[in-house]
Amino acid sequence: MLGSKTVLTHYDPSLPVLLATDASTKGLGVVLSHRMPNGEKRPIAYASRSLTKAETNYAQIEKEALSIMFGIRKFRQYVYGRCFTLITDHKPLLKIFRPKNNIPSMAAARIQRWSVELWAYQYDIQYKRSEDHSNTDMLSRLPEAQQQQQHHKQETVYFSFINEMPVSAADIAAETKKDPTLARVLQFTQNGWPSYVDEENLKPYFQRKEELTVESGVLQWGLRVIIPQKFGQRMLQELHENHQRMNKTKAVARSYVYWPNLERDIETMVNECEACAKVKNNPISAPAFVWTFSSNPWEPIHIDFAEYQGLKYLLLIDAFSKWPEIIPMKTTTAEKITDVLRQIFAIHGLPTTLVSDNGPPFTSSEFENFLTTNGIKHITS
Repeated sequence: MLGSKTVLTHYDPSLPVLLATDASTKGLGVVLSHRMPNGEKRPIAYASRSLTKAETNYAQIEKEALSIMFGIRKFRQYVYGRCFTLITDHKPLLKIFRPKNNIPSMAAARIQRWSVELWAYQYDIQYKRSEDHSNTDMLSRLPEAQQQQQHHKQETVYFSFINEMPVSAADIAAETKKDPTLARVLQFTQNGWPSYVDEENLKPYFQRKEELTVESGVLQWGLRVIIPQKFGQRMLQELHENHQRMNKTKAVARSYVYWPNLERDIETMVNECEACAKVKNNPISAPAFVWTFSSNPWEPIHIDFAEYQGLKYLLLIDAFSKWPEIIPMKTTTAEKITDVLRQIFAIHGLPTTLVSDNGPPFTSSEFENFLTTNGIKHITS
């Protein structure tokens, strides 16, 4: 009996550690195990908890990610500072949480935060089918009750934006449930997507399924609110209220809202706008200046100033390798710039060409004399 696979074993730091996690619509389940010398898995500890009211509205991928974070935090004393294996039955998380993988830029904010938190741990992540994941699956379906938790402050602060839109968050949530397409997207996002969809209207959302979330009944792609078809025209009018150019209108839309063919709808609206047509400026086309492709390192280099949080920096970029040199500057005089360049050129060598704008420090006689003395060609843009 004591040798049974279901009986808990003592933690042994010399044995491999496995952390299996799972999530259901009700709760989270985690099993911490050892891989024994004979290849068997023996549990060290079990843990589970119910989802809060807010967490029940998470997308399925977020619930599965939350179960990983629950397990990591619950058994931190066992996994921190050593190598271990994460096991999940949700395959999309392999791409997001695999060490050294880039975080998808449109992933939900909380998943991005969790991914950064996982950087502190040494692990590999593996996929296991739900049928082979029975222990954690059972724990997630019979969770231990807990007190309700409040939303993270970041979520509350961001979501207030939705109430400032032409339609309220409540209206968007209500219409999302009525919209034939979005109602299904909402259901799939909360309960898990199938492995394939045939319907053309679902494919744009299926392609983004790993980045869709739900906040108070409103679908979001990253931080962009997914707008039901009923409110599409009203949103277009709001986006183009100030009659900005097409690219500017698209840029604003990309920051806040989404629906399939959004950019095409913006193009149609701007092209058909009578007010824009009356004042449309058609300048004479001029050929764009194209820089000659650099074939050697440090040839040419581009130099300019940048300001960040009240501080000025001198930037040098190697056109060939894109290597940057960033130097904080208290003053931007030609004398100070030449002092900095002497130090950099002592490390990397003299460039053949230096490109700058027509700022006073770069057009001063002192700066020009420095470049001429060192045989550096100066090009101004």
